[in-house]
Parts: sequence; C-alpha cells; structure tokens
Amino acid sequence: MVAAFLDYVSSVQKLALSTHDRYQAALDRFLDFCKHGGIAVVDTVDETTVENFVRWLRGQTRTRNGSAKGKRGAYKLGGVKIVLSTCRTAFNWASRRRMLPPLTENPFRSFPID
Repeated sequence: MVAAFLDYVSSVQKLALSTHDRYQAALDRFLDFCKHGGIAVVDTVDETTVENFVRWLRGQTRTRNGSAKGKRGAYKLGGVKIVLSTCRTAFNWASRRRMLPPLTENPFRSFPID
C-alpha cells in the first residue's frame, strides 16, 4: 500500500520531490512501528494501534531533516502531526481504492490529530 501511494503521489499528483520525501519519511516511521509491533496486515490497524504508534513515535529520536549525522532529538508536536496526517492521507487513499476491507473506518481519522 505504501509503495503504491508514494507512486501515486509522484507520478499522478506530480507533487514536489520534497513533499514525496516527507511523505516517504513519515510512512517509513509507520512501517518501522509495524515491524516493531508485529503488525503484518493493515486491516488490523485501529485507533488503539494509532495511540500506541504515537507513544512509540514520541520515544524515537531522529536527526534534523533526516541527515545521517548530527544531533538526535525527539519528535516535536509538529513532527508527530505531520506523520499522523500523512498516515491519514495514505489510509484515505487506500480506502478509496478498496485496498482496505469495506466499511472500515480510517483509524487516523478518528484519532484527534489537532
């Protein structure tokens, strides 16, 4: 789902390369969480999973602008919002393309991002 969404963003929507990179970085964090939490199927993601993802994300460190070297720091509120917003957008896109089970609500939509 992630690869197809990123392909859509770059080839159909023709968004800027920096936007594509930001989306990819955000979705990579979600994929890292899924690997860490043993989530193999996107159908099992619910609001509790999103809450656990936010807890996990708040405990992670990263370098500014994704550089390989430099000072590592925790995600700030704005960074967490960007990651959650990107995940919400990707899940909406997947739902419209019927990649998710029918009548499944987007767990990132019901989670209060603001």
